[in-house]
Amino acid sequence: AIAMVVGVLFGTITGFFGGVVDDLFMWFINTVTSVPDIYLLIIINAIFRPSPLVLTLYLGLLGWFGTARFMRGNVLKVRALDFTTSARAIGASNSRIMLQHIIPNSIPVIIVITAIDVGALILTESILSFLGVGVPPPTPSWGNMLFGAQDFLQYRDPVTHAMGALHLLVLPGLLTTFTVLAFYLVGDGLRDALDPMLKNKR
Repeated sequence: AIAMVVGVLFGTITGFFGGVVDDLFMWFINTVTSVPDIYLLIIINAIFRPSPLVLTLYLGLLGWFGTARFMRGNVLKVRALDFTTSARAIGASNSRIMLQHIIPNSIPVIIVITAIDVGALILTESILSFLGVGVPPPTPSWGNMLFGAQDFLQYRDPVTHAMGALHLLVLPGLLTTFTVLAFYLVGDGLRDALDPMLKNKR
């Protein structure tokens, strides 16, 4: 939610006004994203060991750049359409154009981006917890489960000598994969259902 709100807000403003505002925004985004988020989060978590709530805030505040960039590109397209030009011609204010024309016509893009971001943030949290710098135990997390499973991978059944704890590693990994895939598929399906251009093609 944090990444979506902040990303949509900044992406809409910069894409709508363009010019110096857009140039400064893109310079800022390119500068910040030149350092991978995972490294920043590892450093922050290793130093401060934040609670799950604080970690959520970190993930949200570091995860809006992609949303803003996609939203900016969509706004550049929508603001050049006829209905936006007509609204500006009859004297509609910038805020009215953005709230009643730009953002509503960007909802399909926002939904897809949000679904992708949720999946990416789930993976990021799992990676942090697997490395031991994410959500601290005993708070449950698939990453924590994968981290704890390492201690039991060498365990073998004394009779059959089969690996007796493989499920501790496989199940959290599969659930993480299926959850991320589900968000991607739901976002793609909602885009197909809500995009007016795709409806017209049908």
